[in-house]
Amino acid sequence: MKETPAEKKSRIRKVLPAANLPALFLLLLFFPASTALPAEAQKGLSVAVFVHADPGEGEASTAYLEHLSGALAARLAGEGFRVLPRGGGSSSPAFAAGDAGSGAAVLTAARALQADAAAVGSCAIQGRRLFIRIKLYDVRTGKLEAAAMEYGLTGLSGYNLVEEMVDRLGPEMANYRESYDPDEPLTDEVMAGLLLHSPDEGMEVAYESGAPFGRVEDGTIRPPYVPFRVGSSIDLIKSKPGHHPEVETVTVTGGINEVNLRPLARKFRHETSLYWSNGQSLGAGAGYRYYPYPDYLFIGADYQFFAQHDFKAGSSPVLHNDLSLAAGAYLFGAHTSRVRLGLSGGLGVVTTSFTRPDLPVYTDYYINYFSAFVDLNYRPWSFFLHMAGRISLGWGNNILGRKQMSEKIGPPVSLGVRKKW
Repeated sequence: MKETPAEKKSRIRKVLPAANLPALFLLLLFFPASTALPAEAQKGLSVAVFVHADPGEGEASTAYLEHLSGALAARLAGEGFRVLPRGGGSSSPAFAAGDAGSGAAVLTAARALQADAAAVGSCAIQGRRLFIRIKLYDVRTGKLEAAAMEYGLTGLSGYNLVEEMVDRLGPEMANYRESYDPDEPLTDEVMAGLLLHSPDEGMEVAYESGAPFGRVEDGTIRPPYVPFRVGSSIDLIKSKPGHHPEVETVTVTGGINEVNLRPLARKFRHETSLYWSNGQSLGAGAGYRYYPYPDYLFIGADYQFFAQHDFKAGSSPVLHNDLSLAAGAYLFGAHTSRVRLGLSGGLGVVTTSFTRPDLPVYTDYYINYFSAFVDLNYRPWSFFLHMAGRISLGWGNNILGRKQMSEKIGPPVSLGVRKKW
């Protein structure tokens, strides 16, 4: 039985307030209830859940680790695993005594608990960036059956990132459970060598536990030989200036392993957009954003021009110019996610001209107190829907007065396309 939306909402609600010490206390107090498992998960393939923070993280990552542990346990139970009770896993002496970031420590601790599988989640915080990594091991063979690594912003979006990653690994968890073979033969065979290919010239590559072993030159890099066992998995850490870092997992086969690495995602700092808004059919808008924190935090400016005209004899058009400044962030969805959601706010001014010499040009200043936007992301292009909440201030020679700005059918809504670079 999979976790229901109500159960997930209840679990998230218990950890979201963990931005201060009283809330953190409540999180730790009530968290065991959030990992209550369905009856169907009390039998079947057993799994131990481990979580750990990178060295030096301290209490900053505690709330995320608690949420990650609960999300993993709930998803694994929903996929039919028997999750070992809280109090094993990360609390086991074997795990605490080893290098928590290594597969060897996880497997040793899981074997001590007599688990069939081991799920481990880790987090690290660098500035405003939250890095999350999840792995699922088969304890008997030592194989890495599923893995994911992603990063995003801390805060509310960090909890959403955890949920996205756990949900993304759900099908791989289910596939592993369904194909599990307790009699799969073990092997001591090791690979003959590893050859990596990548289109990212100059990209550095490292094993998870070491410094970079080289850079990609002419599309190829040959790591120093390590006798990895056939069937085991290698985590390769890829990095390059101007690109988002990534961890890619490679499963070792016999002979020479030639692997085509995935391209790294570029960091985008600039964006332009074109859009059309409801109630402004005779016009269009354009915008520019600068991302001080690539792909996530931005400041920007928008300009819209639109006209109102009934095209009757003797009438004159009314012309509007709308200039605004805003700051915002993508709060839900990583830079590679297909769907991303963000919020922004700012201020602006609209000038209105009735194109008649006997009437002045009116100026309405406003506050954009709430703007929500959702992107359909096809990097570097994306299509977006944007809804804004605005209040005119009634300053100076204005025409709107002080009121909520809206169209006849509701708040201003824009449809458009973005291009990042």
